[in-house]
Amino acid sequence: MTLNRFFLLFLALSLIIYLGVNPYVIDQKKLRDIPQLEFKTFISYEIKDEKLTLMLVGENAKRYASRLRVRDFAVYRESNNTLQAMSALEGVYKDNKLILNQSVQYQGKDNLQLETEKAQLDTEHNTLDIRVPFTLRQNDAVFKGSSLFFNQNNDNIVAKDVRASFIIK
Repeated sequence: MTLNRFFLLFLALSLIIYLGVNPYVIDQKKLRDIPQLEFKTFISYEIKDEKLTLMLVGENAKRYASRLRVRDFAVYRESNNTLQAMSALEGVYKDNKLILNQSVQYQGKDNLQLETEKAQLDTEHNTLDIRVPFTLRQNDAVFKGSSLFFNQNNDNIVAKDVRASFIIK
């Protein structure tokens, strides 16, 4: 009789454990999104044809399989024999596009300065696309608008809802 109670209790506990405990399932999507490489306080150089074309200075970066995520950084690049500087608090580089977020600042040729909160730089086509409010400064002129598209190959700027203030000398 005692042996029957033992097996009955064992069967009941086994069923409770089998039905009550859920196995831990590992999400494969989360496993694919683990950084392959992490950097702290770094400088990265890109050299093409024995010439420095890009320098990336940052505080924190994580390299994933499909993208590079950088925080608190500045990018210096040479385009059309002009040094350009761009900085932001956060950026993601993927498919030849650099998506910049928070305190985005750009400095280009002819004392051109740009400030916005979000921008996308296409390094393959040399374009800068901003779809949020921006402030553009050049010498004493200040331009503010709701969106901007800048083609660096032909120095063409297209902007919407522009308000300008400048001094005519």
